[in-house]
Amino acid sequence: MIQRIQSIYLLAVAVLLLLLFFVPTVSVDFFLGTQSSGIEMLPFGITETGGGEKAAAVSTVYYGILVVVAMALALTVIFLFRNRLLQMRLVVAGIVLQAGILVFIAYYVYKAYSLADSIEAVSMGAKAYVSLSPVCAVPVATIILSCLAFRGILRDHILVRSLDRIR
Repeated sequence: MIQRIQSIYLLAVAVLLLLLFFVPTVSVDFFLGTQSSGIEMLPFGITETGGGEKAAAVSTVYYGILVVVAMALALTVIFLFRNRLLQMRLVVAGIVLQAGILVFIAYYVYKAYSLADSIEAVSMGAKAYVSLSPVCAVPVATIILSCLAFRGILRDHILVRSLDRIR
């Protein structure tokens, strides 16, 4: 049924993954005297922000596709309540995708720190600050919520099997 607790967990997963599209995960700000520029990471690209303009610097299409697929999978699983075994398999696949999102974020955080170190070494006197958004914790939260949804689906499956044995 759609009003079960696992549906609420899966809906929360989809909403949290949607949050990744609007809040930059990692941002690097460079300060040289009075001039400042920066780099922000969103699911479909790392953009440079300098002087109020945004220009695409690096494409992160695979990360964006992974986020879209994980979000679509979480929304699809909600409506597969008649086939609990398929629902459980898809939740596990979603957990794997969300772990992949976590790996992508960790990789881009690492790249941001190495970029900040290299820029600071290249330009004399420039200061680079890497700031992580709280959105970096979203994949961990979605993995936990997906595990809770899996547990709820499994509990329903066990209940239905026990009722079938009684008949």
